[in-house]
Amino acid sequence: MSRPSPSLREWWIAVGVSAAIVALTSLPYLYGFASEPSGYHFTGLLINPYDGNSYLAKMEIGRRGGWLFHLPFTAEPGTGVPLYFLYIFLGHAAAWVGAPSILIFHMARALAGLVLLLTLFAFVARFFEMPGARWAAWLVIALGSGFGWLAVPFGGFTSDLWVAEAIVFLSIFANPHFPLSIALTLALYLLLIPGFGPPRINWRQALGIVLAATATAHLQPFASVTIGGVTAVTYAAHYYLKRDAVKRDHVARFVVFALASLPWLIYDFWLSQTHPQLKVWSAQNQTPSPPAWDYLITFGLPLLLAIPGAWHAFRRRTETDVFLLAWLVTNAILLYAPFALQRRLSLGLSIPIGVLAAQGLVFGIVPWVEGRAASRAYQALLRIVRAPGTLRIGLFVAMCLP
Repeated sequence: MSRPSPSLREWWIAVGVSAAIVALTSLPYLYGFASEPSGYHFTGLLINPYDGNSYLAKMEIGRRGGWLFHLPFTAEPGTGVPLYFLYIFLGHAAAWVGAPSILIFHMARALAGLVLLLTLFAFVARFFEMPGARWAAWLVIALGSGFGWLAVPFGGFTSDLWVAEAIVFLSIFANPHFPLSIALTLALYLLLIPGFGPPRINWRQALGIVLAATATAHLQPFASVTIGGVTAVTYAAHYYLKRDAVKRDHVARFVVFALASLPWLIYDFWLSQTHPQLKVWSAQNQTPSPPAWDYLITFGLPLLLAIPGAWHAFRRRTETDVFLLAWLVTNAILLYAPFALQRRLSLGLSIPIGVLAAQGLVFGIVPWVEGRAASRAYQALLRIVRAPGTLRIGLFVAMCLP
């Protein structure tokens, strides 16, 4: 399904807004450094400092000239292995320019955030012809979160406040590898899913799949599992709904993705079972999913708006609609699969919810309001939703942001 591409002016605005969002995520860190009390040292980490310090320790391996990872927080680090290349490379970069590791960490975080936001803009544009609708979807995904802030006074601490990989804004705030992994995930979907690209695969697309799949499998192996599952379900649903024969092009795309991903996934699993130190570390690395009610609060109003959006997508059933529903359903199942690292599979889950939420607004709520515009209250709301795109976006974003 072809959609009009954003204009050059839209792209420049997206670049400016993306830079502003990334700058916004940096303000708390700048405040931390500026308000550091005498005799104390601000580490430059605000969310999940335990993991954050492990990233800096990996960078230290590179700063000291190493390229192989070993566990730094143990008396027996074991033999080095080719893992965590991103942070080891950043450590080398810090040594090359003579900068503090934390500065390079945040520069990489900002750059990865820009890459994610612009990739997200390209991704969202595939779903909406109206500029106002795609801007609303993009801003809600980029800035939105859930109702967790309302639960804090009652002792609640839901996932939208700390599970950074699930929420786009929080992932940009946390580290470089979450936003980069989400950007790679979106790029792979644009290359793999019917309706996003040319009907026949060419060598450039195949090369793009190989590079993105290899990088994803190394950077965030769990994302490869989700991408493979969502793509397979999308293909199966496409064939079932269209009563179509299996297309060689789809098989070719999936095979290229699998051949690029599986070697790294198998190698990672083999290391976790055979490397003495990594085996012990893997045994204690448990990240189960929170209960389902936690996710309902985590995704908040966008999830509620996604209900009419999902119904519209189910009735319309275009290739991209089928993909969105497949992503949401497959990911929801994977979050509770019998697997010790369930929560890691929530990477980027706010994205399909945000797109469906925007569809719910554009194709569900606005037509419903227009059909009931007789009363003065409905007339007032109708004037808002018929207002210029900027005002409409502002209303939608204000509704969805915490």
